[in-house]
Amino acid sequence: MGTGKDEPLSSSRAVGGTKPVKILRLDGWEGPTVGGAQIYVRRVSQALEAHGHPNVTAAIVTDPVPEKLGPVRAFRAPRSAIRRAAAEVADGGPLTRWLDELADEVKPDVIHLHRFETGFSALGPWLGRRSEPIVFTAHDVEMVCPVATLTLPDGTPCPGGILPRCQFTGCEVGFGLPLNLAKRRSFDTHVKSRVRSFICVSRATQRIFDSLGYRPTDLLRPMIPVPDEPVPFPEGPFTIGFLGRFEHQKGVDVLRDAFTLVRERHPNIRLRLAGSGPVNVPPGDGVSVDGWVADSRRWFEGIHVLAVPSLPWENLGNSPIEALANGVPSVVTASGGLPETVGEFGTVVPPGDSASLAEAIGQIVDHYPEAKQRALAGRAWVREEFSPERHLARLLGIYSAAMG
Repeated sequence: MGTGKDEPLSSSRAVGGTKPVKILRLDGWEGPTVGGAQIYVRRVSQALEAHGHPNVTAAIVTDPVPEKLGPVRAFRAPRSAIRRAAAEVADGGPLTRWLDELADEVKPDVIHLHRFETGFSALGPWLGRRSEPIVFTAHDVEMVCPVATLTLPDGTPCPGGILPRCQFTGCEVGFGLPLNLAKRRSFDTHVKSRVRSFICVSRATQRIFDSLGYRPTDLLRPMIPVPDEPVPFPEGPFTIGFLGRFEHQKGVDVLRDAFTLVRERHPNIRLRLAGSGPVNVPPGDGVSVDGWVADSRRWFEGIHVLAVPSLPWENLGNSPIEALANGVPSVVTASGGLPETVGEFGTVVPPGDSASLAEAIGQIVDHYPEAKQRALAGRAWVREEFSPERHLARLLGIYSAAMG
């Protein structure tokens, strides 16, 4: 949530002189809050356009698309599940007609699916009837069990295993189990066999998809531009930063508890949160809330360390990579692919453990020059591992293989 200003790559007709690829990019989400996946979609779309590959982003949403996401074609689905089902299920319904008109206009060489959320009951059958190759980016480990076992903590078979936020199975896997079961059934029935690449942004996610039979998989790191210069040492009281959605899964409550513990030793420390979401984060008592951040570099100038306290399962996360790109120390949890965002240049703690998080932050407070030096060394690693040029070349290779 709230990544910085995009830095488009240099323009040309097409990367390496290759024939332009026309992409129809399908996304979707419920509610007004967007996250890092939508920011990635905007960033990669702009980069492809700059290199001569036309692509159209279309989203099935319940709320208006925020202007900050740029030009997005949108189909507004009703919030009520009953009204939504009535509007979507029948062949030739409004969503199906909208998708047909969109495809007739774009004439895509590839359909790139980013979400299987709102409108799935019409989207699945529609995708199953298309002849274009489909690639699917697994932003949130959707459709699979986030711990790759399909087994509950007590050892019994899990009846769900769909989304990483379920509170009905005994695991932290998702909300609305019956709906999620229907989504997975629709995906497996209509879409799975048509997907030419399951694109995974972390090795942790790739292992899950491989183990559950969603193949072929391709590892593709996100593109994170590295600024020419790191942010300077911030002025003022030592400040912990959080950049993301305000929700239970992101560990906002754990961070608040850890902040309270750190203040016992460092009473002047501050906590600064940027983002939005369903969890209420009131300002006051050393806590400030910035809301959406349009320029993340300027925001990083005001913090000393970034905390990413996600609970299981976090697919990857852009904010700790951006922090390292700006030379800001990061503490992340051992949740899914998060350790892959900091490599040897950040600190990793157990998820859901406020005491460990507080201890790690306290160590950085006490030894900040060393932590800052590690983060500065990590800029070169980010420049190589998350290079926009490398990402674009790899993505075009995936498109080419899908079309072949």
